[in-house]
Amino acid sequence: MTNITFKTTWSEAQQMLIDNPTFAEDTDLLIFAEHIKQLEEEEEEERERQKKRIKRQQRKCRDNYIALLDELHEQGKLTSMSLWVELYPMISADIRCV
Repeated sequence: MTNITFKTTWSEAQQMLIDNPTFAEDTDLLIFAEHIKQLEEEEEEERERQKKRIKRQQRKCRDNYIALLDELHEQGKLTSMSLWVELYPMISADIRCV
């Protein structure tokens, strides 16, 4: 397969191998290709699960931060005249915002 170069992507190489009659007849290579495809799918699924997990964690953090701001507002500590220098110690000490 002389048409594979350093610029050839994996998907292009896979397609070239699939189109190659020698590859299509070799059952060992087909089994290997199927195994690699399965591993790639599993990796993609794990990435999606991790992405969802991070997204959920960030949403919970945002919700907790909003709840903290609401509490500070109800206590009269957060107003339109509040200074960040006064609020920062309370916000940074709260474990919900970690």
